Amino acid sequence: MTYCSQSVTGRIHGKEPYCRSLCVRKVFPHEVRNVIAFKQHKQVDQSGKAAYPLPTEGQPANLPRILGGKPPEDHSNHNPKNWDEGLYLWTGKGPTAAHQKIDSMSLDFEHQRQVVEMRERRREVWQDYQDSLRQKNAAGKEDVRTWVPNVPPRPVPDTRCVSPVFLKTGNEPSVL
Repeated sequence: MTYCSQSVTGRIHGKEPYCRSLCVRKVFPHEVRNVIAFKQHKQVDQSGKAAYPLPTEGQPANLPRILGGKPPEDHSNHNPKNWDEGLYLWTGKGPTAAHQKIDSMSLDFEHQRQVVEMRERRREVWQDYQDSLRQKNAAGKEDVRTWVPNVPPRPVPDTRCVSPVFLKTGNEPSVL
C-alpha cells in the first residue's frame, strides 16, 4: 500500500510528492528451500535451506532495538541474518522507495542481491568521481568541470532507510 499527497504549491514548483509505503511480504518455502520439481537453489545448507542474506537495512546492526536490533557494541556475532519462511513488514518514504520496492517484487532473492550489489558499485564509482573532482578543485584548478571521456552515471538515490521486519514463522518469536 502506497499513499502519496501533493500540495498545489508543490505541483507548481515540481516538487516530489509526500509518499509513505507499507508492504507485507510472504516468503514461501520454495523461495528459501529446494522444492523438488519446482525450484533448485545453488547453495543450500545441511537442512536444505538456501542462505540469502536480508538487505542491509534488515540486519540486526541496522534495526532499532525494539525490532530485534543489536546495540552497536555487540558486533561479536557478525553472522548476517538470512531470509526465512514467514511474513516481513517493509516501510518506506518517498516515491523512489516505493518504485524500487515494486521493481524488486518481480525478482527472486538472488536477483535482488545482484541488483543491490550493482547499485553499490555504481554508488562507489560515482563517489570516486566526485572525490577526484574535489581533489582537482583543491589543487587550485579553476575549472573543475574538465572534460572527462567517461563520466559515470549518477547513482540511484539511496532508499535503505526502510527496514524489513520479520513478523512470524512457525513457533519462533515474532521479531527479527
